Amino acid sequence: MSEIVGKISKRLLAQGTKSEHRGMVLEDAQGLQHVLRRVGGNPFRDSELEALEGRRLRLLGRATEGFFLVERWEEAAD
Repeated sequence: MSEIVGKISKRLLAQGTKSEHRGMVLEDAQGLQHVLRRVGGNPFRDSELEALEGRRLRLLGRATEGFFLVERWEEAAD
């Protein structure tokens, strides 16, 4: 299991494709954006991840090709 820390926001993903949608990303301290999906969640709209928008969190999960699969999260220390 790996972890990433940063602020959660909603962004336009897969722009210009048939899969274009607004999804959740985490921006880390280096400015990298990690597209988020939750284990068992809908890949196109996940209300649990959307409820985290604007928060700074520590996410635990697995990095896969193209996204970070979130297993659990907690508030990040500043």
